[in-house]
Amino acid sequence: MPRNQWLTAHLRQKKAQDDPSQKLVRQLARKLQTFHKDSRSLLPKEKELFQLWLDLLKETANDLVDRSTSWRSTRLQARTHLCNIFSKIGPEVFLLCTLTIGISTLARPNLAARKNCVPVIKEWWTTVTVPKRLTELASELCKAHSIGAAVAEYLQPLKGEGK
Repeated sequence: MPRNQWLTAHLRQKKAQDDPSQKLVRQLARKLQTFHKDSRSLLPKEKELFQLWLDLLKETANDLVDRSTSWRSTRLQARTHLCNIFSKIGPEVFLLCTLTIGISTLARPNLAARKNCVPVIKEWWTTVTVPKRLTELASELCKAHSIGAAVAEYLQPLKGEGK
């Protein structure tokens, strides 16, 4: 391969690696590897992270009233992305996200602005073998905390706005 073709290919590969959606996929893939033991349960730090996301999902407009515009915007963007991940991909990826990334990370403009974030994650998800324990744990937690209902309730008004 001539040097200029190699350089072009190398730069394309580097750009793909720097894509925020791809970075998120790599983080999710690393977390996925931790679920291959049948006895896997949430670690204390993971329980804290899950609770933070759960609190975000349960927030109401009244909870946000006294917060700054940027704080509200960050929380709403993260919530929308996470709800879209749950509804378009499923509870396992939802759980992986809650255990892997923080609220401000999912709301970052460089990730939020990329319309391909959910499709990129969904494409990756179709290529992996889903550990049985991850499915069980996601199902247990989502059922116990009524995640499906919370997501549906949150996304319903957004569908009416064409978002």
